Amino acid sequence: MMPVTDTNRLNSLLQDAWRLHQSGHLDVAARMYRKILAVDSEHAVANDLMGLYLIQCNQPAEAIEFIQRAIRKAEGNSQSHYNLGVALMDIGEAEEAASAFGRAAELAPENLEALNSQANCLRLLGRVNQAVPLFERVLSKDGSHPGANCNLGYTLTRLGRYPEAKQAFEKALNARPDMAEALNGLGELLIAMNEPGKAAEFLESAILINPRFAQAHNHLGVAHNKLVDVTQAIREYRTAIEILPTYAEAHMNLGLTLEQTGNLEEAARSYTSAIAARGDFIDAHFHLAHLRTHTTTREEIASMQELWETGKLNQKQRENLAFGLGCGFEKVGDYADAFRFFTKAHQLRSKKIPFSLSREAEIFGEIESTFQQQMFVDAENRGNED
Repeated sequence: MMPVTDTNRLNSLLQDAWRLHQSGHLDVAARMYRKILAVDSEHAVANDLMGLYLIQCNQPAEAIEFIQRAIRKAEGNSQSHYNLGVALMDIGEAEEAASAFGRAAELAPENLEALNSQANCLRLLGRVNQAVPLFERVLSKDGSHPGANCNLGYTLTRLGRYPEAKQAFEKALNARPDMAEALNGLGELLIAMNEPGKAAEFLESAILINPRFAQAHNHLGVAHNKLVDVTQAIREYRTAIEILPTYAEAHMNLGLTLEQTGNLEEAARSYTSAIAARGDFIDAHFHLAHLRTHTTTREEIASMQELWETGKLNQKQRENLAFGLGCGFEKVGDYADAFRFFTKAHQLRSKKIPFSLSREAEIFGEIESTFQQQMFVDAENRGNED
């Protein structure tokens, strides 16, 4: 057991370090945390604050070790679990981050940031129906909470609940008019509502606030594409990629636009970059294999087959991947496998398209009875020949 005098000295040092930390003297504070940990390696608060320092220095993987040590010593500290969630999100572990944020919210129900962060992790994991009630819990306690309203807006957009999503984004912007994330979300929503002109206005506002906002540049590219301003669309996609080179969606959108304009070789490179950024990007695999000028490689086919066998795919993804594999096998001359996957693709597509032979016969019967010879005779001198 540590003598009282040592405990008092460490606590005094910790208070001084935290004051320096809060005033922005991070490196000095970190040196003091390390001094404390050299004496007491299990000091819960020092470990937690050292983890926070590392998060702020963009070293989340290193931060996790310190924060977990803090939690082992003081499991009931909500802030430590919250900090762990932040670090896990920074390294892309959304599932584990959701659990950490959930534990933080459980320990401190008044911690709305933890609850909002947990819900947002679930949104990013695609579990949108689980996320909505959590956002609503936050908003039941603070209806103007900008983060929860913004995140709820993105979630409702994905669910196709557009009027509610618009209301959520507007509430976020009423609380924080300069919230670039909400402006971007509103732009994305308006694109989904087929209002690209209005969308572009909000996205340009987001970029004015944050010129390095890659997602806003990408969405602005989509808006310009819908407005048939292909040159500006390509420029925005390239800007998004320059800011965030691993932005798979921007590479994909650039590829689609280049393909539309006939730049097929460049389109192939963009699809390849999208796959390099995100190996399970089914649409990119599909469009690359489907591109008529691209010579599919055995390695590309193997990647698609691995996704087919091991990937957690929904029906639309399996359909696109099957078409991609069909195209790929056809290009390498493996026609048996090409037909096998084309058959699978059409079987999957047929599940979404109800077909009735009797109804088809009825439709063709109606066409035959309507377009009689006399109809063409009667209409011979009608209409506009220009």
